[in-house]
Amino acid sequence: MILSLVSQKGGVGKSTLAISFAWELLARKRRVLIVDADPQATASVAVEVAKELGHPAPSVVAMGKEMYRDDQLPAIARGFDDVVIDTPGKLGDIQKAALMVSDFALIPVGQSAADVWTLSSTVVLLEQARTFHQSLQAAVVLTRRKPRTAIGRNARAPLEASGLRTLQSETTDRMAWQECIGAGLGVAQYAPRDQGAVELRSIVDEVLSLMVVPRKRKKVSNGR
Repeated sequence: MILSLVSQKGGVGKSTLAISFAWELLARKRRVLIVDADPQATASVAVEVAKELGHPAPSVVAMGKEMYRDDQLPAIARGFDDVVIDTPGKLGDIQKAALMVSDFALIPVGQSAADVWTLSSTVVLLEQARTFHQSLQAAVVLTRRKPRTAIGRNARAPLEASGLRTLQSETTDRMAWQECIGAGLGVAQYAPRDQGAVELRSIVDEVLSLMVVPRKRKKVSNGR
């Protein structure tokens, strides 16, 4: 499986979710590669911290807008069971390239109206990527929800009206999500009894349950 996390808006926990997703797959005895396509390099730093502290960590490689080429990520991915791509927090060539090689796009969206408004642009990018990879699947995941607020209680309705599949699983605003990267761990390994671990495992299980056998992608080695 090649999974990309894409978001047009920062602050929704995209990189934290990407890292925690990859660490959970690793804990399930999968061979996992993180592709760090985000200039902030959060995933790369997390792997470095894990190694310094003696924690197991996925392999990591930095890639950019050429990753879609047959001799780039498609060639590297053959050596792994799963690839998790952390993309920049804005739409553009890198996110499009990631989607062109992905089997599944996970779109973290916060509970605010501003977060929801970005979905229309993401839908357009998904349709462009499907020109090259028709079986690309996608789903929105609600992140950092604050259940005790009015906006948090009503956050799912506008997502479900977007036309994109919305996962039943979600993340809430918990300290474990904020602290885990600094410890060189995914949230489920950092705080296995915390609700954040339950949330993460539920997201991973739901995404894996939605996966279908991908069709052959159109060759795009000489251009898009």
